[in-house]
Parts: sequence; C-alpha cells; structure tokens
Amino acid sequence: MVTGADGEQEQATADVTLKKEELARKILAVDGTVAEAVMSDTALRVLAASKGIALKEKRVVMMEGYMNKPKGLLQVAYERDFVNTEHAKSYKVTKYSPTQKEDFTAAQRTD
Repeated sequence: MVTGADGEQEQATADVTLKKEELARKILAVDGTVAEAVMSDTALRVLAASKGIALKEKRVVMMEGYMNKPKGLLQVAYERDFVNTEHAKSYKVTKYSPTQKEDFTAAQRTD
C-alpha cells in the first residue's frame, strides 16, 4: 500500500541486515550448529557466510505518515502565513522537556 498526500502508512520493501539473534537462529536451522552467545557479531557473520546464509533479506517496512498526529507550532504558523519561506532554513524547532515547558509558561504568566 503506497499512499500519496493523505499521509497514511506506506509499505515498501527494503534490504534489512539481519541481527545477531536472527543469524544465530538461521545457523541453527541450517545445520544444527549452536552459535555461542559470546560470539562477536563479525565472527557470527563470517560463520553465516561460510554456511551460505544471506546476511541481508528483503522485508516489508512500514513507513509512518502524518495522519492522526498533531501539528507542530511551525506547521500552524506556516499555514497561517507567518513563516517567511525565503528564510525557512533559518527557523529552528526546539524540543523542550516537560519541566522546561512549565518554567517557560510560568515566566509568561502575568497574573
């Protein structure tokens, strides 16, 4: 399922490098050799390659869209024409921790 402008999740195939646990499982399935847990990742990859096991495989990968997610402040400002698109690279989006947000809103209050 590939989507366009509506922002739903997309499915695509990609070459994924197998993790250490997956390689150990495949080696066990091929010839019954138990890969030791203390083996390094490179040693495990060499063993898998010598047994003819592929180190990568194609998988369906889900890419998230923006549907059902809240808009950011910069997106709202852009939609209301507050953002000058000529200087768009100079805008900076900063993520604050919850305590920093509380400090900021407390400083803005004029009660």
